[in-house]
Amino acid sequence: MVGISNLTPNPFPRRKGNNNSWEQGPHIALFDAARLADAGLVVRNFIRGDRIHPLGMRGERKVKDVFIDRKIPRLDRRRFPIVTLAGEVAWLPGLARGNAALISNATETILRVEAREIAV
Repeated sequence: MVGISNLTPNPFPRRKGNNNSWEQGPHIALFDAARLADAGLVVRNFIRGDRIHPLGMRGERKVKDVFIDRKIPRLDRRRFPIVTLAGEVAWLPGLARGNAALISNATETILRVEAREIAV
């Protein structure tokens, strides 16, 4: 089971030049901190009907379909952490990143969020 055991904001200024040295992975998400200022990130459980606009994909997908494709057991889906921004699913830790608050060339400060597996 993936859980967010520590959701401490870790904002850092964007470096000039080669930015490919950031630690990345399915359990780490980087957000444009300026876009989070008004709504902020909220972590909640799955709600029937949730949809995500996956990064690199046109349109949207049902979160339920992402769970099925990734073989997340039905009982674990209710407790799975879903990170939202202004009601939009921004990230499914370890599964999919939505296109909310993406980093762009105009980004000045980046918020790094990491999800860690926890024992249930």
